[in-house]
Amino acid sequence: MHLNAPNQLNAASLFVASAHRFEAKIALRSASEERTYSQLEDRTSRIAQGLINAGLHPDDRVILMAPNGIQFIEAWWGIVRAGAVVIPINALATKNELVNILNTSKASGIIINSKDQVSLCNEIRKVFPEMIIIANASDTKLGILALEDIVQTSPQLEKFINRSLEDPCAIYFTAGSTGQPKGIVRSNQSVVWGLGMLARTLSSEDILLARAPMAHTGGSLTGPFAILIAGGSLIIPSNTSVECIMDEVQKNQVTHLYVHPTIFAKRMLQYLEENNCNLSHIKKLQWTAGPLPESIRNKIFKIFPKIPFEVTYGMTEASNIASFEYLPDDPLRSINASCVGYPLLGAGIRIMNDHGIEMPRGVIGEIQIFTPTAFTCYLGDVESAQQSITEDGWFHTGDTGHFDKNGALHLDGRSSEIINTGGMSVQPAEVENAIAEHDQVIDVIVFGRPHPEWDEAITAVVILKDPNSPDIKIDLMEFCRQKLAAYKLPKNIFITTELPRNASGKVDKKRVVKIVLELEKSINQEEQ
Repeated sequence: MHLNAPNQLNAASLFVASAHRFEAKIALRSASEERTYSQLEDRTSRIAQGLINAGLHPDDRVILMAPNGIQFIEAWWGIVRAGAVVIPINALATKNELVNILNTSKASGIIINSKDQVSLCNEIRKVFPEMIIIANASDTKLGILALEDIVQTSPQLEKFINRSLEDPCAIYFTAGSTGQPKGIVRSNQSVVWGLGMLARTLSSEDILLARAPMAHTGGSLTGPFAILIAGGSLIIPSNTSVECIMDEVQKNQVTHLYVHPTIFAKRMLQYLEENNCNLSHIKKLQWTAGPLPESIRNKIFKIFPKIPFEVTYGMTEASNIASFEYLPDDPLRSINASCVGYPLLGAGIRIMNDHGIEMPRGVIGEIQIFTPTAFTCYLGDVESAQQSITEDGWFHTGDTGHFDKNGALHLDGRSSEIINTGGMSVQPAEVENAIAEHDQVIDVIVFGRPHPEWDEAITAVVILKDPNSPDIKIDLMEFCRQKLAAYKLPKNIFITTELPRNASGKVDKKRVVKIVLELEKSINQEEQ
């Protein structure tokens, strides 16, 4: 029994219990360093105490802006162990995006590791003079602390900060209906239950690789972090190129390989066809629910004929909703790509029509869910949260689906407008708002179009003051780069003279798609 042990179940106590049990095992490994569970527990404890010594209080919110890496994981758990609420954001976020999130979240502190770190720290201190700022290097003049200095000089956590299961643990920002990112509040119960559901399918002998962005739930909270609860090892590659990923997979004997989205799967399959790889240690392939092209699926099953293929269904608002394994001898492997399986422990799923009537098996309707992993609320947006929950407590997912004759859930589409591109979610309104600020732009609409590699390609159609302006598309792209993260940039920009609208005054996207097809046809003819 460890002294000063937690007396309450929460995310921090779940993590500490695992760290104490698997002390000597390797928890994290990157190209340049590694951490045993004992070291990880010690360093997160010191970060937590250092944050408290810097003035952080329980329930305070801390932005974590860092790329995938050991530092991200240590900071994430350090913040949570301090009793604060961690808010991970993409390390590629622009200055405008960061300031908007700081304002929305009312954060008390930020841990930052960005290529534009110096400029961002200057901007943060200018706009938020009382903010606790922790970066890679200290700056006495700006009052910036260095994260490694905190680890080296702070004592271990003096006492466990007990949090109830109802208390907030993390806030993940995702695309919102107004074009501004939505902060999704996940409680300690949501985190504990979600990690527990995943950890129960893993063992201390398993080795996972962190490939998805940790600033998103799928790359941390509902993904790789589960291996830290199960006592296995997490490998962190130096980059996400298929060459690097496959090298790390073989070198570290990775047991579970995450192959979503389509763009990575295609590159991986091509690499495997061109190179002789030993992947005999892989026990399972994993895919997040989403489009799985038949050609990709068939190639995966051909190259990995004897390995289970696991599909999971979840979202930022509620993780670990359903799961399904296409087993090696399952006839469904060759005929079905839409099945995401059965509700996980504690979760409920129902299919409803527009009149609130539950649909029988085989009938398509809106997917509604009830699960302990569901979010608590949208940060500062009570109205949206109320609208997303039914009177009897079920969440509107915005997805459509149906149950098959065996009671397994199948996804049929998305009723929301969010664009899913390269494994990332982008709200069209956010891109529209950025493009609309350009002086030349009169009107704009943004939507996703099916794409063989990106799943959906962000497509913008604009009306300009001067459509003949030279290099206007290049100018618009450069303008967008100043305001949007790289993955939110449009893949194509089309210039038109009219955006058709419906009777209510909204742009008719179906008619716009026809305009795009005509524009593409015209461009192709000119090139020929």
